[in-house]
Amino acid sequence: MGYKVKLVDCAANAFISKLEGTRDTFGFMSYSVLEDYGRKVVEDMRGRGLEAETTFSRDETDELFYRNEEFFSPATLGGENGIALKAGTTKSMLIHEFRGYLPLDLLLSYCSVGHDLFGHEK
Repeated sequence: MGYKVKLVDCAANAFISKLEGTRDTFGFMSYSVLEDYGRKVVEDMRGRGLEAETTFSRDETDELFYRNEEFFSPATLGGENGIALKAGTTKSMLIHEFRGYLPLDLLLSYCSVGHDLFGHEK
């Protein structure tokens, strides 16, 4: 069974990991950081003997903003294009909306890689 690392799931899980251990609700994630995160999730899964691929595309980016406009908006920060969390979006909201349907193997990779990239000291 091959897994698809989709942009919307990658963005949501990157923000969840980034917001871990903080009360901050502001978030910006550049597309280059999201691509790196997605690539590392695929590498993690392949390292565990699972087939996986990223499916990032312009159509997927447009769909992310169209279907999830209550959570995300396009943004530019420091000259980099990316995705911003909308005001009032919390980590709990993202977990509820974007983690319940993920296959366990994919969720484990999102969490593991997210902790490595965005982890906070406890």
